[in-house]
Amino acid sequence: MGYVQEHYAKDADGDVSISNESAMLLPVDSSSVMRRDTVANSWSRPDGSVINASEYSIENGVMSSDFSLAYADDAWQVEGQLQGKPVKTTLAHTDWLLSGFGSYVELKNLRQSESESGQFNMWAPSADPTSALPVVLKKLSDNENANFQIDMGPQVMAFLADEKAIFRKGTIAQGPVELKLELIYSKGEPSLQ
Repeated sequence: MGYVQEHYAKDADGDVSISNESAMLLPVDSSSVMRRDTVANSWSRPDGSVINASEYSIENGVMSSDFSLAYADDAWQVEGQLQGKPVKTTLAHTDWLLSGFGSYVELKNLRQSESESGQFNMWAPSADPTSALPVVLKKLSDNENANFQIDMGPQVMAFLADEKAIFRKGTIAQGPVELKLELIYSKGEPSLQ
């Protein structure tokens, strides 16, 4: 149980600022839950590629991770800490990375194309801050509650998106756990050009 809030804003150059906040109660086992609060901020180019990013998480009231990502010296550099231990590394992946905004751009592109799927790489520090995560976005035709699916490592999300690529509802499955998601409020008109 929890909520996720996303906010997108364009600057004068067309780059997109992305703020994402979430607060969740997640099952740990059959009789206990964990509180997890996460704040992520990033910048994306209009094409959906990451410029830079940062994310921190607090679990049960204690800072569990804090990371930043930037492109320098022809490589993606990650710095931060995981459970109090410093992390400083270079991603093996040196090509562009898809941003959160970019996932909407690619969803719109896939929706308008003849292709059935697309594959990208994202930086997902909650999954693994030291590598680029391969992500597969695909169309679904056999599910009345979802028209797209995104595979991100151990997580699989099936979701319903409208013609403007706005998420309406979905489910995230990871192992035996399934979370149901539903749009509560949306303001503004997406600009995905």
